[in-house]
Amino acid sequence: MPTDNESNKLDLCHIYGIEDAKEAYKQLEVEFVKGYGDETKLEDGTLLHDNYECDEGYRVLLRCKSCGVLLLCQVSSYFSMSDGPDGYYEDIIPVWSEEEADLLNTLLGPGEFADHPFRHLRGSNHEYCWTRGEQPHPMDIEKLKRSIEKKYKDKLQRRKG
Repeated sequence: MPTDNESNKLDLCHIYGIEDAKEAYKQLEVEFVKGYGDETKLEDGTLLHDNYECDEGYRVLLRCKSCGVLLLCQVSSYFSMSDGPDGYYEDIIPVWSEEEADLLNTLLGPGEFADHPFRHLRGSNHEYCWTRGEQPHPMDIEKLKRSIEKKYKDKLQRRKG
């Protein structure tokens, strides 16, 4: 099994070589790395954002058992107000380190996660598709940190003050 350092390379998960998204999802076997829960908060408990769209959900960091690539996943559910079935969404984004996953989890609110600019696997009620977007690549860690500081400037300043 590859280590974090080995999965830090530029290779994408093997599922990116499978054009049919439903088949790609079927071929994806993962193991749990860590959970981010249903909310992202500062250390003092200040809420930054929910980790899901709609009514409930969570985020987790997973590792592909076949190739060792890390995958950040957001799962969201909504409850139908009519007699129709409840809904389910899942977005799976490749990341190159646990630190990158932690920073993306902090930076991206639920809608921003789903609209991530990288091509990624998106599921809706167990129907899967590839999103349009740029080819995934490692993100600049320092840039992510600056983006978090800029986005949450007011909340971070209140915490220091």
